[in-house]
Amino acid sequence: MGAVVAAGALRTIGHIPTWHDDELHYQAMQRDAPRSYRTLWLEGKDEFAAGRWGSGERLLLASIAFAPELAGPRVDLARFYIHAKLWQPAIQQLRAAIAVDSALPPAWDGLREALLGAGDSAGAAAVTRETRARFPLSLDTSRVRIPLVPP
Repeated sequence: MGAVVAAGALRTIGHIPTWHDDELHYQAMQRDAPRSYRTLWLEGKDEFAAGRWGSGERLLLASIAFAPELAGPRVDLARFYIHAKLWQPAIQQLRAAIAVDSALPPAWDGLREALLGAGDSAGAAAVTRETRARFPLSLDTSRVRIPLVPP
């Protein structure tokens, strides 16, 4: 039993440098868990970044299938859909993300943006009201200019 614990400890110690370097961590995930939701999620984002939208979408959908209880991959996929002006798929993913984690402001912000893009201003207004009620201290700084020095 002691040998098993020691082997596990050595393996953990060997991975410490990997945890501090994003690229090494990503390579280790691809090697150690190539079909994990996290690896698929990161690979999907990389594919989108490289302009390979079809494989990026496929990988993110696979990540969502492996971890349907996580909102992050859904929000990222929705952001790519919004970028492509694919409003309805974005709305679908964001509503599912909010159902999983209603305390995630980026999902609410994305849903408002997608609804506006789809021409549903009433739906976007309702989401805005709900967002303000849920996150009263949150500011959308992309549209609000806050002076760095008080006047």
